[in-house]
Amino acid sequence: MKKSILFFIVPVFLSLVMTHNIYANVYASQLKVSNPDGSPFDGSFTDGTGIQLSYILNDSTSSVIIKIKDATDNSVIAEIDAGSLARGSHA
Repeated sequence: MKKSILFFIVPVFLSLVMTHNIYANVYASQLKVSNPDGSPFDGSFTDGTGIQLSYILNDSTSSVIIKIKDATDNSVIAEIDAGSLARGSHA
């Protein structure tokens, strides 16, 4: 009788104690910087062209904020609020 109660109580107890939520961050991979026409970026803005940022998200997200920082002092130069995005490729 005691063994049958233990075989019931122990698994129930362990399932209650060991259940918890697991969270993971959504991240961007394969970040690419190119000219707006898709050609390789030459590193210069003096010709008046901008850049195109492309990336792949590993999951859907409710908010994407891209911060472009100065490498010398880590200050934010520009911030792009891309809003809610689905999993997959974006540009």
